Amino acid sequence: MMIRVTQMGSDQFGWVPDGADWHHNAVVGGWSFDDAAIAAGFRRMADIAVENWITRGADDGLFLPIVYTYRHAIELLLKQALREAWECLDHDGVPQPTLIRRSQPVRAETWLGTTHDLDELAGQLDACFAVLSMHPADKTMAPDVAKTIAELHDLDPSGDAFRYSQVGKPTTSTFRLNHAADASGRVPVEHVNVAPLREVCGNVITYLLGAVDYLTMYREDQGM
Repeated sequence: MMIRVTQMGSDQFGWVPDGADWHHNAVVGGWSFDDAAIAAGFRRMADIAVENWITRGADDGLFLPIVYTYRHAIELLLKQALREAWECLDHDGVPQPTLIRRSQPVRAETWLGTTHDLDELAGQLDACFAVLSMHPADKTMAPDVAKTIAELHDLDPSGDAFRYSQVGKPTTSTFRLNHAADASGRVPVEHVNVAPLREVCGNVITYLLGAVDYLTMYREDQGM
């Protein structure tokens, strides 16, 4: 079997030529594109997969990609909310936290680019809420949101549990059980209801999208 190699810049992705049907084309660029926008896309993709599961029947091969996609949307939103919160701290004259990697202080974007730890990200965001001039009810993350983020973190502390095969990756963190993997590295068989994932993870994503918008308005109201 021969593999055709195309050079960068060629039409390898099949862009639609002039005068052809544009219905299958994606519009790339020309609009505001941040981590919150990408997160919203990941959420929609996971929602579509869950709906496919509900309407067309179970597909176990989709389960980990669905969980990963929701988790990644949450990670991106935590990072975008932190960017907004840190700018609010700057405006309020509140020192930003010292961010450490490998025992050395690092820039905010460097720190964000080297962590997939939901617990670490949520903790930093909660610390910002505590010192910003916000309503007392908003001084800490909503308990149900914090609980879901903590549970996702326990399942996947470093952001790779849902991206790769579980074989050879022993863990004591499973969806409903608390059993270690066997000698081969396989986790116990479980039965997990997929439909509630959309609601539970969707609630977290909706909350974090609201937090990003709130912090953006906070900056604008302060004349930033």
